[in-house]
Amino acid sequence: MVSKQQYLASWKMTMAIFIAYLPVALGVVECHECRPLDLQQAPGVAIDLTMAYATASIRFRNGTIRPLAMINGTTEYREAMKTIIQGSIAGEKWPWHTIIQTQYIPYTKWWWPVVWAKFRVQNAISPPNLDPIYPDPIPEYYIAIAAMLSDLKSSVLDPLDPPLKYNKVFLSVPDAPPFIYEIVNRFELPCSLAGLEMLGGDLASLHALKYDGVDDWWGPGNEPPAHIDFYYPRMMLTISFNAASLGVSLSARYLGSRDPIEAFQSPRHGADHIQHINGFWDEVQELLARTIADAPVDHILLIGSHAREVSLVEALARAIERSGDIDPSLLDRYQANASEDDRREELFGSANQATWSARWGMKSGYSFCIVPDHCPVDEGGDEEFAGVDWYEILGVPKEPFN
Repeated sequence: MVSKQQYLASWKMTMAIFIAYLPVALGVVECHECRPLDLQQAPGVAIDLTMAYATASIRFRNGTIRPLAMINGTTEYREAMKTIIQGSIAGEKWPWHTIIQTQYIPYTKWWWPVVWAKFRVQNAISPPNLDPIYPDPIPEYYIAIAAMLSDLKSSVLDPLDPPLKYNKVFLSVPDAPPFIYEIVNRFELPCSLAGLEMLGGDLASLHALKYDGVDDWWGPGNEPPAHIDFYYPRMMLTISFNAASLGVSLSARYLGSRDPIEAFQSPRHGADHIQHINGFWDEVQELLARTIADAPVDHILLIGSHAREVSLVEALARAIERSGDIDPSLLDRYQANASEDDRREELFGSANQATWSARWGMKSGYSFCIVPDHCPVDEGGDEEFAGVDWYEILGVPKEPFN
């Protein structure tokens, strides 16, 4: 069961990031340089790195999204993803010197977001001129992931017509607690090795849920139903299933928090092992039942190349029945025959939604400084950002609980 302390810790983290960014959000810092107009108008490219394969999608200035390709990972790639993700889930501290940097940022504890935001503001005022730092030697797992990204770049991105002028990408990565930025930053070096610049990144479940229509982390009406305790609000269950791994995440609609409260990846239960493990689906059912426990789940999303596996849906249905408090009709859409569009969304949903963040990064650079009057500003092509405000960008609620 998720503890009250876990929820409160997640809330404190969200508030720390919000407070740290407030000076920039209020526009008290002037941009130190003009953002090129062609960069503001450039399409946004997103790559979803799963445990077994990678997908890429592109979003154009008019809001059109186009899935580009899927590339299956090599054995080395799968092992590399397992090393990074499992290390994060186990809570291993990632040595910062192994990640490409423009300036050393000390890893502290709960107040690290404040230090990081201060670093960003300082860069806006007086940008450093430091060369990137690479580890020596570069770990093999980084090289394997870089090979996948390089393959995507050479076979998918480089041949685009018209060609991309900028090699900037936004990443979607497998869910792993406890800290989104820590897991995402582990992929910055492989991007650089592949000749790509990482705009940023986020967890696959968050992109997929948004693409699935769950774009309000408070839920309908901005308030919880009367029977839901304040500290145990509604939760969303995301299951990713592919050849290399079974991933399960529980995300809470809680005070703007978007981090999964619980998450794991189980390479033992990847689809490739179905025929090699006696009682495979019984084990999967037990994993799901233990993860769900009595969590008040009100939304279920299945993603990945094997999301429509009939036995997976059946195992999940039995796990839900054991919980006793989850509406079984949440699985109805997965018990019907899947259309080609359904399968495409399960495969490309995370990458498709991540292109929104990619386009925002191309347009703004995620900077909310005051743009000098002499700088060019893209006045058009804002259809995809209609209605965007600070609350959505910062991931905080618009109104408190009633």
